[in-house]
Amino acid sequence: MKKTWFKIIVLVLLCCLFAPSVYGARRDREAEELAVIGVLVSQGRTDEAISGYQKFIKQNPRSDYLSQAWLGLGKLYISKKDYDSALKALSASIASARQSTDKEEPSLLMGKIYFTDKKYQDAIDSVQGVIKSVRDPKIKLEMSNLLFQSSRQLGKYDQAVFWLGQYSQAADPKDADKARSVLQDFLPKMSDAEIEQALMGEVPDWVKSELTFVLGKRYFEESRMEDAKSALENLVRKYRDSPRREEAGQLLNLIDKLSRVEAGRIGLVLPLAGPYAGFGERALKGALLAAKIFKDTEPDFRIELRVAGADIDPQSAVEAVKKMVMEDNIIALVGPITNLNAVAVADLSQEMGLPMIALSPSPELSHKGNFVFRDCLTKESQVRALLDWAMNEQKLKKFAILYPDDKYGSEFANLFDRELAQRKGVLVKKVSYAAGETDFRDQVESLLHGKVWDFDALFIPDSWEQVDLIVPHVLYFKIQTQLLGSSGWHSSKLFEQIRHQYLEGAVIVDLFAPELKSKEFEKYSFEYQQAYGEEPSLIDAQAFEAVALLIELIVNKNLGTRQAVAQGLTGLSGFSGPLGPVTVSPEGDIQHRLTLFKIQKGEFKPLK
Repeated sequence: MKKTWFKIIVLVLLCCLFAPSVYGARRDREAEELAVIGVLVSQGRTDEAISGYQKFIKQNPRSDYLSQAWLGLGKLYISKKDYDSALKALSASIASARQSTDKEEPSLLMGKIYFTDKKYQDAIDSVQGVIKSVRDPKIKLEMSNLLFQSSRQLGKYDQAVFWLGQYSQAADPKDADKARSVLQDFLPKMSDAEIEQALMGEVPDWVKSELTFVLGKRYFEESRMEDAKSALENLVRKYRDSPRREEAGQLLNLIDKLSRVEAGRIGLVLPLAGPYAGFGERALKGALLAAKIFKDTEPDFRIELRVAGADIDPQSAVEAVKKMVMEDNIIALVGPITNLNAVAVADLSQEMGLPMIALSPSPELSHKGNFVFRDCLTKESQVRALLDWAMNEQKLKKFAILYPDDKYGSEFANLFDRELAQRKGVLVKKVSYAAGETDFRDQVESLLHGKVWDFDALFIPDSWEQVDLIVPHVLYFKIQTQLLGSSGWHSSKLFEQIRHQYLEGAVIVDLFAPELKSKEFEKYSFEYQQAYGEEPSLIDAQAFEAVALLIELIVNKNLGTRQAVAQGLTGLSGFSGPLGPVTVSPEGDIQHRLTLFKIQKGEFKPLK
């Protein structure tokens, strides 16, 4: 028995003595096998090398080199563009890794495959859990870039910013500069919330300074002046090496100037010279009347008007408004009147946070922002009012349009056509004529189908001067239909050149309605005639109303900031002026109920 135990002990001692040499020999043999496969790879004998790796993996399932073998096999599959097999091999390489460093390269390669296949989230998942422990700087750089690019493709911009920052820290100076330029490419796509979230992450100072500047500038453009000031001051204070410090300082100076407001000072920008001077002078008269500047009224010393002339040059209008904001410190603006000027100034007003009430009908003003308002009779509102009456009350279904082939007429015709289609009405004919035409026989005859007409109403959007020439041709061809007209018809001069019987029963629409004899209009009309010795008109009534609205907010409701005035206009209720009760649409349109008139015995009779 003792001999048996002795033999066992000797055997164990011998195994312990010779095991390392056996293990070392096996490792040497495995290393030699992989070296042979490596030679095959270098010689371009890819298929033989693949077979070699597969045989090695099968015969050495517990080899210390197993992860390396799977990695080599994965690379060969990549070279053959067999990405499915490559992913399996690389995944096996990661699973058989003995050390964390063995996972680095296969994880990166898997991420690259997924990225090429546009599986960006899979690419992120492949490397995100590994990158923190990566020691190889080259691999870490590539992983950072891969995570940045994948996050960017997924629209996860806050994560993209973080990984771009990591990449820039690991890159050489040249590549770091490229990273800065790349950041500029996708910053515009980031929301304010995403930038704010990115600023909370661990990103380099150069990234934070860039994000802070962009955020501050956006706040400025959104007229969030306090937020803009806070962000830009933070940049100047914390990031002294930032290339954005100078620009930030300039914006802070501008914010300081924009923040200076004289609460009772209202600006007017109007065409006081050139082809539209008549409208500008009329508007100015209405504005001055609203501000009570005449001796026989009580002036309100809390209100000042600053007036700037701008004819048909949008840039001159923009410069005039800039001056009134920066030097006169106006709290709000009335005007411009012309469309081009109004659109250009609207962009500036929104940028500066200056509430403006444009007296222009331009449809572009409706979507400029929360500081831009419009007080004007629009083509859209006229078309809707006419069709409400014609289709809803009179049950008319078929229509024709006879219109001047210019911007005014074409816009009216297209709006009528579009609104009619939305209401399921029928447009039977749409005929144009040259602006300034005097003979309308051919155009009116083309409305007929043979010798008869097949429509219930004819819409003519033109001035009273042209209507005087058109209507006799309509009667000549014995077209007996309901005539519909725009506000351009609304003048007593309409009946001076044509027998009123020709127009009997025609229905037109207008915002200016002295025929209603409302209390507000009668008061305004009396004061206007007392001041200027002439009858009022629509444009001066609109300017009066716009200034009166601002005075209501500034004086009676004690609103002393531009933001407060803009909000006050948005939520306006209970105000009534010479043009009737006022409401404000979500798009900033100052709206009124239009008046429909029926022509009866040579007079415009308001329809109830």
